[in-house]
Amino acid sequence: MKNNDMMTIKIERTKVIDLKMAITSVISDFEDEINSPKTSESRKEIAKKSIENRWQPLLKTLEEQFKEQDK
Repeated sequence: MKNNDMMTIKIERTKVIDLKMAITSVISDFEDEINSPKTSESRKEIAKKSIENRWQPLLKTLEEQFKEQDK
């Protein structure tokens, strides 16, 4: 299977909520790091890009699929 191939994962609704909470926690931790005066500018930029390019899109995908299942 290639990395860009679509796959179906069967998972309980409560586990999806757990995943959403975990991703939200990761985003929050990165935001805390970004706002810390102790964090280097290069690390802040890496954290921002990680949120924008990985974690927010993943959370959005889960939320969209969650809403689709509720229809």
